[in-house]
Order: sequence, then structure tokens, then C-alpha cells
Amino acid sequence: MSLSVDLAPPRTRPVWEPPDVIAFPQQIVTTGHPDESPAMRVISYDDTLAHKVSGMFTHGVRTVNSKCSDCVARGDGLFNCQMGDLPYRAQDLVDVIMIILSSSWDGPATHAMLHEEFKWRIEQHEELKVPPAFEIPNPEWFSKFEGYARTTPGLPYGDLGEAVPVVRAFLDPLLSEQPPPPSRWDPDLRTWITAESEDAPHADDDTVAATGPEGVRRLPVPTDPPASTVHADPRRIAQWDELSAGRLDEELQRIKDDPGLSPAQKLDHVISRVMYHSAYAQLTRIPGPDNENFKHLRFYSHQRGELYSHAAALMADPDLTIEIAYMAERGINNFQWDAYQGHVAYLGELPEGVEAHHANTAALRRLSRGESPAAVDPATLVDDLVDLQAQPLRDALRLRERLIDDYGIEPHRIRLAYAGSSMKSHYGQTQWMRAQLLALRAIQADPDQARQRMVDRMLGPDEAEAERRRSRAQAVVDRLLAANGQADEFALLWVRDTRGQPVGSRHGPHLDTRPEVLRQTIEALRAEHPGRRIVLLGDDVFAGRPGLEEEWRRAGALDGVDTRTLVEFWDDPRNDGGRLTYGEQALFFHLLNTQRDVIQLGMESGALEIPAMLGVPTVYFEAREHDGNKGNRWMLYWQSWAYGEARQLRDAFGNPRFDRLGRPIMTFDVSETAEAPLPAMRRVLFGPDLPDPDNRRGQPVAVYHPARVAVTMDRINRLAHSGEMDRWPERLGRSVEMRGAEWTPWSDSDWERSKYYAEQLRRWLRTDARTPDEIGQKWLGIRLALQGVLEPGFTKDQEYEGVSLAHPYAVLHVDRSRLDNDAIRIDHAYRTTDPDERAAAVTRALKFLLATEDITRQALDDLRAFQLDQSEIDDLRAAVRDVTTQPRTR
Repeated sequence: MSLSVDLAPPRTRPVWEPPDVIAFPQQIVTTGHPDESPAMRVISYDDTLAHKVSGMFTHGVRTVNSKCSDCVARGDGLFNCQMGDLPYRAQDLVDVIMIILSSSWDGPATHAMLHEEFKWRIEQHEELKVPPAFEIPNPEWFSKFEGYARTTPGLPYGDLGEAVPVVRAFLDPLLSEQPPPPSRWDPDLRTWITAESEDAPHADDDTVAATGPEGVRRLPVPTDPPASTVHADPRRIAQWDELSAGRLDEELQRIKDDPGLSPAQKLDHVISRVMYHSAYAQLTRIPGPDNENFKHLRFYSHQRGELYSHAAALMADPDLTIEIAYMAERGINNFQWDAYQGHVAYLGELPEGVEAHHANTAALRRLSRGESPAAVDPATLVDDLVDLQAQPLRDALRLRERLIDDYGIEPHRIRLAYAGSSMKSHYGQTQWMRAQLLALRAIQADPDQARQRMVDRMLGPDEAEAERRRSRAQAVVDRLLAANGQADEFALLWVRDTRGQPVGSRHGPHLDTRPEVLRQTIEALRAEHPGRRIVLLGDDVFAGRPGLEEEWRRAGALDGVDTRTLVEFWDDPRNDGGRLTYGEQALFFHLLNTQRDVIQLGMESGALEIPAMLGVPTVYFEAREHDGNKGNRWMLYWQSWAYGEARQLRDAFGNPRFDRLGRPIMTFDVSETAEAPLPAMRRVLFGPDLPDPDNRRGQPVAVYHPARVAVTMDRINRLAHSGEMDRWPERLGRSVEMRGAEWTPWSDSDWERSKYYAEQLRRWLRTDARTPDEIGQKWLGIRLALQGVLEPGFTKDQEYEGVSLAHPYAVLHVDRSRLDNDAIRIDHAYRTTDPDERAAAVTRALKFLLATEDITRQALDDLRAFQLDQSEIDDLRAAVRDVTTQPRTR
């Protein structure tokens, strides 16, 4: 448990208003003692507003908690940032917004209060620089605001751009030197009401900002932006070629072999001596003044799924350039998170200078490569960490190679950039949607030319090499036709499975293929197109799910379905010359589409994008919770376009209008329209909607339930069958936090708490859940109970992105369950007197509980609940009809 305390010294000036006294919040667990819930003194709204607005514009030094990697110490726990001392308290802006949306203010009085506060702070030598009207104090706030937005209940804005209009409406009159006229702030209208505007209409509780005409995508972007001039310097190109050819390995080896460096210094050298100097240290401003960089794209090396759309854009439009950015923390941190969540640990003696969390991270890396994490010599462990630290740069170099070698992009059009801590604000300003926008714009202008340009680039300029690539792709087509009786019509069903891939967060597996939805898709296709051969494509849906394929075959679900030819077809040993390149995989879809009648279906995934742009009719599934937010990019494919300019509506008195959620009500002035780029593409929405459907910025909930089942089960299987659980006698009895430096031995109360969680784990595994929500709750209970067995003192769920004052297990307790042999084994094991024997006994009891076919069967049974309802099946069949009746593109 981590405990922090803020000491508030006595205030040196009178407060604006006396503190409020409120009742102590209701607690989930109470002792009944009369003094446990004292009344609380809370700073008044007036003082809070004065403090928060001042904090937003205070420049100066940083503290231990606020410093970044570019800060240098100035003594007394304070730091100066080498990148400048701009205001950094983005959380103050979030607090001001919450105040704006919930309370009324007197204009002149609030103006006077704030300016008195500003004057007093400046007299105290605070670096307060207040502008005459609101402006964003620091570009880093774009990304910081998004983080706070995810964890602030009731905040209706998902990004800073959405929030700016209401902030300006409130603060501009208050920041001005001239006091405003007599007025009051109306939190419902989000505007200042003067005597003349008292009769202005009030916000209607049912009013929600309009999203525009259905089926038309509004694009407030330039219709003819200039060609990008952001090119790579020849010296950088030569440097990246050398790094890819082996110099990166040589530089890392020198760091590994340096006896004068501690492990921590080696990791620091990877960043400061290798990663920083191997790329541009400044990211490009996007889109830049007058949209000069609108055609300069960017994605990050950890976003491998972005490769497809960005490669398509670069192939289709020669005026584009791209920046592949990499973040130093994305190497070790990804594996660190997954090691903790997957309960993988290094249990040997820690090498000198290596902290426990780093050793656990290296253990997962070894396990993921099929190597033993046990009995590793210290030097090898440190070497693994050095390689992990450099992984973001290595990934960026590999992506650059793919763009050049697989997709035919000229080297000068590709830049690598190091995204240090001072560059974090650029992440939220990247505008990834431009990749689809610009690729599809080229297809709209001349479909045949754009597609031929893509094919030519993937074939390459050399005739002999082009023929080799074409023949390798054609060989896959020939194998598919031979396995399916030379059929004329095909339906390719994509399978996506990211279980076990370290991603550093809960995001990723929630977009994996749901087995029951796949089965329903097969049945719908068979009913709609009985003559069309169905082929599973991509990952293996049956891997790690014993008995599922046999069950489907017994039920006839796989009759006439090709379940093997295109599963991991890129790695097929029959591919002459080894693994198919990304370009050759795309050429396979192009050749198949020109020779046969083919459609593709799958979850929204980057792998579908290049085949779709090459003309393959496409149906994709999208969680209904992602409609109007995450799914907006893909709507570019199949909606009509309208270019123009968005502006906020104003009432009869000139006040900006907001809806009941606080969002500006906008209108859109259309200047140009265009037809849908890919008419043979359709979306099928499925699953529950957001808890508040009107607020499309709300946090998705239901979409994560099936991933919770699949990933938790996969982790348990890996623990049981990789040998990791066999080493638990060495682990039980000590704990380490996700970023902990050393292991902490358990107390007697820790053993008791671990026993409680073990029994809770057993009870959850005996729980019969029926609905998707119940199943999601069940597997959340299983996951956290297992965490409690190994880390009985845990207080935070690392997968939860919201804010919670309660223990994550507080609402998951299962009161009772039928007594069985597992309950008896668990009880006897924890009663063992000797701690070493106890750890071994508990491990045996847990293996009896977890290493069974029953838990796998439970997971498969529970996953069946995540399926399409009848209306969604009807939508699927209609979507298939729509794309198959469109004119063919070949």
C-alpha cells in the first residue's frame, strides 16, 4: 500500500469565504466508532476558483512529483525544466471546468476577486503570468487533459479542444483588465447573463449537440493542402540504414559489455546515448501554420496496427511524408505491466543494481521467447533489460524497413523521431485519421490510378523482383483454390487474437474476434450465400481453446469451411523463400480479388484496410460503444463526405450555445461534397451502447467483458502449463508491487489475506453467471482474487482507468459457496505451520483448482454469451447483400 500526505501550512492571508463544513462521506466498511466520521472543513468554491485559475497560469519550478526527465535539480526538492517552465497543472483546468458546469457566479464580484488574487500572488513573487483572455498555457496539456478526462466522473469532454469554448466563455470576461457589466454565469446555458439577456432561452434538458446528417461525414479540413516538404536528411537516412544493418546491435553490445556501468546506468545510456541520438529530437508540428504539414503523417512505433492505413496513404499519394515516433518508456513498461498482470516473476537472487520489477520484466520477455526465466545469470538478465529498453527504436527501424522494402516508399519520405517527455503533447495532436482521409481522397480522385500505384509500389521497380513477389502471392491463391475445388466465390473471415502479446494496458484484446460471433457469421453467410466458400483467415481461433473446434465440427458449424489454408498463411512453410512480406500479403488479396468473387469480414482492424482499399468488398464489426468516437475514422470509408467549416451557434443575444452536456452546439457550412470512397464497405454495430448514449465521449464498459474472460483464462493456462506455477513455492510468502524495487516478506495477516483471496477465487470459479454483465463481473472477480492470492496487500486494479476511493475488491466479495474438496485443500494448505511447507502446500492446492479442464470449459461456455442478437444478425446479412451487389472493383 502506498500512502502520501500533503501538509498544508497556515494560510498567510485571509480567505475569500469561510470554509464549508460538510458531513464525512459514507463509507463502504465502518467500525461503528462515533469519531470515525468527523465533519470535514472544505475550502470554499470562491477560494477554490481563485486557487485553480491562478494555478493554471503559474510558471516556475517543478517538484519531485511534477518533474519530467528533462528537469535538472536546483536544490531543496525543486527542479528547473530544460524545455521551459510553462504551467503544468492541467488538473486545475479540469477542476475549473467542473466548477463552471455546476455553479453560478456574479461577474463583477468574481472579476474583482480573481484580480485581487492575482495581485497578491505576484506580490509574493510567484511567477504568475495571466493573459488578457484564455489561451492554452502549455501544449502538453492536450495529452494531459485526455488523461484527466478519462478519470474524472461527470466531465463531458474527451479532449481539450472540446472544452476550450466553454472555458473561454467563462474566463475571457474575468481575465480582461476591464470589469464585466453586471452579469451572472448560468451553468445551464454556459454563458454570462446580463440584464438585457434575462429573457434568453434556457438550455433544454433534452438538447444534445447534433452530429450532422446521417450518412454524411463532415470534414473541417483543407480540400487542397500543399505537398509535404518534411523530408529526411541524407545523413539521417544513412544512419538509419546502418542501424538496421547491425550497428544498433553493436552499440547495445558495447553498453552491455561495459564493466564500469551499473544496470541503471546501462538503461540510461540506451536512452541518452542511443535512442536520443538515433533520430530527430523534435517532432513536427501538425498540421502547422496554414496546414503546411497537413500531408505529413505520424504514428508511433508501438502502434503497429497503424502501419496499414499509413502505408496505403503513402503509396496512393506521392505528396505525403511520414514520421515514425518512438517513446523510450514503451519498451520496458509494456512488459512490466504484463508481467505484473500475468503473475510472471524472477524468483532468483536479484543481481546487484537490478530492482525486482525490472527482473520480473526480463522474466516475461524470456518466457515470451520460449526461454526459461529461472536460473538466469545476472549478466544475461541485464542484457535482456538493455534489449527491452531499446525495443521502441528497434520497432521504429523495422517499420521504416517495411515501408521501404514492402510498400515501396522512398527513404527520404520517412523520418524517425524520438518522442521524449517534452514531446508528449504531440501525441494528442497527431490526427491519425489523416491517413485514411488522404488515402481515400486519392482513390476518390482516380480509383484505378490510385490502386495501380499501390500495386506497382508493392511489386517494386525491378522486373525480376516484381515477378518473384507476384509468384509468391499467386502461390497462396493457387493453394487456396486447390483446397476449395477451384471455387469461384469466397468469403474470408478474419480472426484476430492478441492474447499473450504484451501491450502494456487492457487495450487490444477487447477488439479480438469473439468465437461465438464468428460462428454466427459462418451461419449467416451460409444462409445468405450457400455457394460461397467460407475461409478462416489470420490467427487461429481454436488455439488455446481445447475442444472448441471439435464441438463446432460435431454441430456442423464448420461444414464446408476451410479452417486451415489461410490461418497464419504468411508463415506457411510452403511459402517459397520463407515468410511472406507485408507487401506480398497485400498482393495476395489483390490477385485473389482480380481472379475470383471475394469478400472479407472481420472486427475493425488495420489488417482489413489495404485489401479494402484495393477493392475487396468488406464488412466489419464495430462495438456500438465505439460509434461516434473511436469508430469515426472508419466511417470515412463508406460515408459521403462534406468539406466545410464548423462554427458554434449563438443565441439572439450573441451568446455561444451549449447543449445540456456542456458541449458547444455547432453548425457546419458546406463548401464541397464527395461520394463515399468505398461503396462496397459496410459496418455492423453490435453489443450494448454506452451507459449514457447521448455522451459519445463516455468510457466504454461492455466491450471489455469478453476480453476479460479470454485474457484471464489465457493467463491462467500459461501459468499452469508453462511451469511458472510450479515455481510458486519460491514466490508465495513475499510480494512486490508493479514498480517495486524489492520483495517484501509476508506477515501472518498477509497469509490470512491470501487465504481469503484463494477461497474467493474458488467461489468465483463455482459461480454460475448467465448474462454478459454477470460474466464480466465473474471474471473480474477471478482476476482480482488471483492477484490477491499472490499480492494480498494490493490496493489498486492496474487495469482500471477511472478514479476509485474504494478497494477494487470491495464490491466483489462472494458470501458463500458449496463446500467441496478444493475448499478443504485450500484450508488445510494455509494451516500448514512451516512457512516453506505452507507455500508448497498452497501451490499444490491452487494447481488442483486452476490446472483443470473445467476452468477452460467454463471460459468457453461463458464466451458464448458474447454473441449477436437477431437484429444484429439481420444487419450482418443485409450488409453482406449490400457489398456483394455493388459493382466489382478489379
